[in-house]
Formats: sequence, C-alpha cells, structure tokens
Amino acid sequence: MEPVSAGNFGAIVFAWVLLRDRHRVWTFIAKTLAIATILVLADARFGFYLCIATVLIYLIAPVIRSTILYIAPFLAVIALATYAALSWQGSWDNTIAGRFLWAGHTIATLDALQLLGLQTSDFFTSGFAGDSGYGYALVKVGIVGLAAIWALFVYSPALDADAWRFKNFIAFYIVFLLTISASLFSIKTSALMWFLYGTLNNPDCIAWANPLPTHADVNSESANS
Repeated sequence: MEPVSAGNFGAIVFAWVLLRDRHRVWTFIAKTLAIATILVLADARFGFYLCIATVLIYLIAPVIRSTILYIAPFLAVIALATYAALSWQGSWDNTIAGRFLWAGHTIATLDALQLLGLQTSDFFTSGFAGDSGYGYALVKVGIVGLAAIWALFVYSPALDADAWRFKNFIAFYIVFLLTISASLFSIKTSALMWFLYGTLNNPDCIAWANPLPTHADVNSESANS
C-alpha cells in the first residue's frame, strides 16, 4: 500500500475506533498508537490532520444538518478556484498550500463542456489527476452528476447517532481528500469505508447483537419454570 492509501486507511480506521472504542480507554489508546505508527511510517500528513479533525467532527455532528454536508464540496471547489486566481504566482510545491494551488488551477482551466462531463480533458485523459480530485471527478461525471450522486448520500437516512457521526466523517473525508488527491476512488480504502458505513446502517445489526432464542434455549427455560 502506497503512502497515500496508508494515510487514508489510518484516517478511516481512527474514525471507526473513535466511534466504537471511545468508552474503553485502554483499548482506544492501544489502537490509536497502532494507527499513529502507520501514519508516521507512511509520512501521511493528510491522514494525521484528518484524525484530529475527526474528533471535532464527532463533537459537532449533532448540530450539523444534511444541507451543510451537501453544499460543502461545492464551496470547496469555489474556494480552490478563488485561491488559485488570487495566488497564481505562488509556489506549486508538495506542501498543503502548494497542492491547494495546483488543485485550484486545474479546476479553473476546465471549460463549460468539461464541467458538465461532456468533454474530456487532456490533463485527465491518462487517469492521473494531478492531485486534483475535484477536477478529475468533474471531468468524469460532470457537475450535474456529482450533485445528484452527492444528494443520494447526504440525504439518505442514518440509522442512529453513531451512523450519523460516521456519515459526517465520510462527508468531510471526501470533501477534504478531493482537494489534494483522487485517491478517494481507490477501492483499497474506499471499499473498507463504505463497508463500515453499511454495517452501521444495517437495520438487522440489533438483531445480530441480540440474537433470537434458539429452540434449545426455549426448552431450557420451560424446564426451569
């Protein structure tokens, strides 16, 4: 697994551990140390920053509304393009600011047909997104398609409070990650993320946690009574 995917993996696992083990202090600490080791060895700055942000996301999740999640990626696209226009003389290096600048530049160079997904871009034809996940997604799907797909996710119901917290994590994970990378579309980490989200929204999970009594259990209770 390359460093980018390792960072994404660490962020996803931390969000899950924080959700499921937050009341078991020593288990949470042990797992967090393991995750931190992965992030440090992979030099995954994004994963580290997102782990910190996840704590705040979970705390404010009860007051976040679906509409806020819906407009977040579009605000990010506008912010990146504006930043690129205002900082066109900036350095396109491997720092966070440099990657924001490059991502904003690639978005600003798209024409109307490319924004609608009706015309390909030579920059993205090879599959290399140049650290611009938003530009890649716009060219491949179009802004109308992205708006529709995003609406299906953010306005879908969450089963309970934990599912809502994890949904907020996924939303901000996507919004942040697309600003600097197209690694969101890698099945190596996305499959894990969507699987975990699916388990939280499975209406049968309560039945799994509290299985129905078996025939042997019923006979045992009858004999005791």
